[in-house]
Amino acid sequence: MDNFLRKVYYRLALFVFYKFRAASNWFYKEKLRRESFIVGNGVRINGKAEIVYPRGLTLGNNVHLGKELYVDARAGVSIGDHTHISRRVTIYSTNHNYEGQLIPYDDNLAGKPVIIKEAVWIGMNVSITSGVTIGEGAIIGMGAIISKDVQPYEIVVSAGQRVVGKRDANTFKEKNTHNQFGGVSGKPLHSDLYKDFKLNPISQSESGLGIVFILSTGRAGSNALAKILEDVPGVSAYHEPIYVFLKTISAQYLCGKIDRETAKNQILEIYKGLSLIKKGTIYVESDQKSVAILDILQEIFPSAKYIWLIRNPYAFALSASSRGWFSDGDKIQFNSKGTALINPKFHSEGLRNFLTYGSGIPDEEFDKLSVFDRNVYYWKVWNGKIFDFFKGLSEEKKLFVQLEELDLSLQEIRKFLGLGEEITLKNIQTNEVRRGHKTNYEKTKAKLNTYIDQCKVDISLELEQWFPEKK
Repeated sequence: MDNFLRKVYYRLALFVFYKFRAASNWFYKEKLRRESFIVGNGVRINGKAEIVYPRGLTLGNNVHLGKELYVDARAGVSIGDHTHISRRVTIYSTNHNYEGQLIPYDDNLAGKPVIIKEAVWIGMNVSITSGVTIGEGAIIGMGAIISKDVQPYEIVVSAGQRVVGKRDANTFKEKNTHNQFGGVSGKPLHSDLYKDFKLNPISQSESGLGIVFILSTGRAGSNALAKILEDVPGVSAYHEPIYVFLKTISAQYLCGKIDRETAKNQILEIYKGLSLIKKGTIYVESDQKSVAILDILQEIFPSAKYIWLIRNPYAFALSASSRGWFSDGDKIQFNSKGTALINPKFHSEGLRNFLTYGSGIPDEEFDKLSVFDRNVYYWKVWNGKIFDFFKGLSEEKKLFVQLEELDLSLQEIRKFLGLGEEITLKNIQTNEVRRGHKTNYEKTKAKLNTYIDQCKVDISLELEQWFPEKK
């Protein structure tokens, strides 16, 4: 009888343990989904993980993360499909800025994304530093310190990052082609789970399925349209899915700190690791910073379509200036190596001014403008870039929509996306003033007519071109 009770208690304890572990895994996975929302299917988090700025972390399908993982994702960390990471691994995408006015360092951060590609195996107690790319199929032995790129299929060990061998590339590719992937503890992944895996935008494009980019000056309208579309059958819509990566790449590209080929390769690799598209759906992405790399997007996604969502300039400037856009100090800085510095004191992390870089106005002249006028000037420059890009597109690839008329344009958007008549798009309100900005917003709104009358930025031509009814 005692043996029987011991067995019952043992089985009961095991049942409770596994249920607790499953609930814990679900909790952390859902936390990541809420805070970063770029999480593929079949993701397992085997214990508590500390993620600094989850919005900068993207996880592919069948990614396993060991307990006591520490990830600093403030400059972006991308982990590709079928990558398994063991316990107590540390990944940093930022480093302190030691070239500032203070010693040993100031409060700016030098940020470079970390990209871990498909089917990588990382052992216990590994440390990975900022700017590192680990190629597909690589194996990182326990205790290694990774401070430089690891080539595909390499087997790396020790703090000196010594290469001790390579996987057979042909065998790896053959298993990849035939979907021979390991799941929990390396057990074969069930085919039913694989069917539910999400696609990345590169696979989506290669399959000939629809890709649409929403272009705008800010988050208000583009976020609203993405929210309208995200629950529509046949659509996978996201607002700023690679926000952290794109702000630094766009800044460095527009400011000439990296060349076009480097920017293109970085963007290509990030999109390859972005498993978020439900199979058989149209992919819709909205992000104002896409405007900086339109030529690159067009090359990577040759069949993509574009929606230009434009907002009344003064309504935009009211909203943006009340949130501190282009306020004093909200200005891009680079260290001696050309790495963009992230300043946590600002909403844009001090990376805002790249949006007007190369627009023709000297920095000292731009700085003399009021904050309201700076935002009007940005509206002019940024929409001008979209306007020039649209001139080179065929009619079936572009759609112009005014935010103030979004309700009236929803059916036109439905047709442009190729959705059936049975699909109904309903407008939703997403642009509520945040609590921290409300006081500033009300003050700016009270003086709006004065700001408009005293505006030193001439946008009469733009109003005539883009708002013909307001001549």
